Amino acid sequence: MAHFIQEGNHIDHTPVAAVTAGSPVKLGADFYGVAERAIAAGAKGAVSVKGVYRFTSSSAVTIGAVVYLDANGKITTTSADGTRIGRAVTAASAADKDVDVLLNA
Repeated sequence: MAHFIQEGNHIDHTPVAAVTAGSPVKLGADFYGVAERAIAAGAKGAVSVKGVYRFTSSSAVTIGAVVYLDANGKITTTSADGTRIGRAVTAASAADKDVDVLLNA
């Protein structure tokens, strides 16, 4: 039997290294959050696991594309370059490097 715990928009996370506000946080395989506030190393803090966040892209992205976070913290559409973070909800040209991403979608 399951018991309701929370809405699930944010979850607690205790990072090994300090996390700055606005940084993506890898929580597991293909599961990311974004720290809305800074979290000190070893301290429990909340990370958002739902919602749309703006990231910098390393290449052109189309709306609806599955996107990945590369080693430099940029969005890419190439799975070999990173870990799945969600889906693009805006397009980004090669010149326009901002793309809005629906986390964990």
